Amino acid sequence: MALGSAEISCDGATFDFGSAGSTQSVHHTFIISNEGNEILRINRVIGCCGATTRLGTNAISPGESTTFNVKMSLRGRSGRQRKAFYLVCNSPGQQYYQLRFTGSVTSDSRLLDRTVAPQPTAAIQQRDPRLDASDIPLVIVDYFYEEGCPDCLRVRKEIMPVLQMQFEGLYQLNRYDINFRTNVPVLVAYQEKLRIAENEPVCMVVDYQHVLNGFEAIKKGLSKQMGESVVARLSTKWKAPEPITSEEVLRNRDNIVRQRAKKFSLPVVIVNGLLDGVNPCAIGTLVFFMSLLTVSGVRGRGLLVMGGSYCVGSYVTYTALGFGLLHVLHSFSGFRRVQTGIEMAMVIILVVLAFVSFRDALMYRETGDPDRIALQLPHKIKMVIHKVMKAGLGLRALAISGLVVGAIVTALESVCTGQVYVPTLIYVAGSHGADAKRAGGLLLTYNAMFIVPLIVVLALGFLGLTTESLVRLSKRNVVPAKVLLGILFVVMAVLIALL
Repeated sequence: MALGSAEISCDGATFDFGSAGSTQSVHHTFIISNEGNEILRINRVIGCCGATTRLGTNAISPGESTTFNVKMSLRGRSGRQRKAFYLVCNSPGQQYYQLRFTGSVTSDSRLLDRTVAPQPTAAIQQRDPRLDASDIPLVIVDYFYEEGCPDCLRVRKEIMPVLQMQFEGLYQLNRYDINFRTNVPVLVAYQEKLRIAENEPVCMVVDYQHVLNGFEAIKKGLSKQMGESVVARLSTKWKAPEPITSEEVLRNRDNIVRQRAKKFSLPVVIVNGLLDGVNPCAIGTLVFFMSLLTVSGVRGRGLLVMGGSYCVGSYVTYTALGFGLLHVLHSFSGFRRVQTGIEMAMVIILVVLAFVSFRDALMYRETGDPDRIALQLPHKIKMVIHKVMKAGLGLRALAISGLVVGAIVTALESVCTGQVYVPTLIYVAGSHGADAKRAGGLLLTYNAMFIVPLIVVLALGFLGLTTESLVRLSKRNVVPAKVLLGILFVVMAVLIALL
């Protein structure tokens, strides 16, 4: 409960009336309580058609309660019913408090007047024929996403249940997976009309005009915007927003997307590719393998070959992701479980490495004995690795393993791409002419920028582990080096767990 605020509650917010005939009415009295320490003010009641409501009082003192009586006619209804009522109040986080009637309606063939079956009103139909209006005109929510994208999964898990709980029956959700070519012009049309410039992986547009771009914007603003849109519909002055019709988009789709792509400049694409390319799991995996090879005694070309092939595997996979070639993979039901398993494994490995690094720092500080350092392999295993490397098999094995691991990790983790740039460039690159060549070049540049953070990590790691002066410095400063390494492992683990 927020300090100095009202808090609405109801013991039994859902009333199940069981089974009733279509000529009957059902009624129930909800007890509305204020568990906060400020006056609870109920400013408005939103009910469904065929229902009458009566609120005992619209100002409830702290610790007090009031009644909310609902009577709903079942005439013209049939089958399973789930009707919602909303109390618009000043309770933080529950400004649209939902109460429900549920149950089943059975038809009486002798008494049923079939002429009273509910139909959308003529006034609502004139406003916007796309709106379904059993109670009030539905709020239109257009959602642009990519299947398997981490931010999109967060929207599905954290946002969608709240949206349904607060506004069930009051909105229409239109989903647009931008990996499908037909959905790209719709997204671009919105970007042009509403001037969407931020390169976020998810986007929602409410009533064709209110933009919520990115997960944080959706989380922060969706409930508020939905509430304002619902309340606006109760006014007699409300006019339906003008939709972006699919017919108009289909007629001009190629021109809409091409004009958008022409506005992209090389510097802007480079900067946004770099910003979108930070992938904690991919970077953490590279750091882990470089650390593993280092304690195995692998230096110089071995590190460079493994790290370089890892970056190549990532780039090839990024390009495949960019062109939508791996979309089917992300549609599999088990994709998220595999993705989560990889993330958990990396977090555990990095936490263990961090613990060992901190332990090594402590042991070396107390004893000064390098043999007490745990983050190294036994001497016999090191000798075997050296023999394999000398036989010429090691570099090939490192190249193949780096390529495979880079591709797998990237395919599982690097799903989200910028909605402003990538879908537009893919669409244009799939056509012909000068525009297609330019778009293809920009797309490959964008994908290349994705792996620049990996290349930077590889370069820093290679220089730090192979430059003689840095190696000597590390040996003279074992404790600080181990502590910094442990901190790096912890940071990477936290980033993977949170993002």
